[in-house]
Amino acid sequence: MPIALTRPETTVELCQDASLQAVWEQARATLATAQQSALKDKREAGESPAVTQAKQALRQTEEYMQDQMLVFTLRALPRKRLEEIRAAHPPRQGDETDEALGIDISAGVDAILSTPGFIVSVTRKNTGEPVAFDPETEWDALADEMSNGQWEAFATKVFSIHQAKVVPGFTPAAYTTPPSESASS
Repeated sequence: MPIALTRPETTVELCQDASLQAVWEQARATLATAQQSALKDKREAGESPAVTQAKQALRQTEEYMQDQMLVFTLRALPRKRLEEIRAAHPPRQGDETDEALGIDISAGVDAILSTPGFIVSVTRKNTGEPVAFDPETEWDALADEMSNGQWEAFATKVFSIHQAKVVPGFTPAAYTTPPSESASS
């Protein structure tokens, strides 16, 4: 019986409404200003109404941003399929990054992401609800709408997942036992 393998998986988060970044930054700045003002005015005990209001606005923005987050689960391609894509998208001449990675990054990453089975699922981060997405027919249009930073988050994962060595790690905290209460008495 042949050995069965499951290839490595990873995730990438994508905010559907990236314009919220500016709203969030403004809400953080408003909170910082309110906190500084409250420190200057020592007459008020406890939290000032301005700080309370700024905190609430920031929490609401963060909650809404979480509602807009999608989680893409990616699974490494079989080595043979990855090499076929590399061969179909050779490095651009004179591009050091392409040459180092052995692929035309711009076209190759999109080809990998639109390959059946590479994007395993898309879900809403806050609920886990599946989102209908067909990478073969929808990836290119989605990628065209992304900022460079959003696209690079995917590109980074594309390369790291295919280079990943899967070995069990060791996390000491998982194996330590807190001292019992009777030992401290």
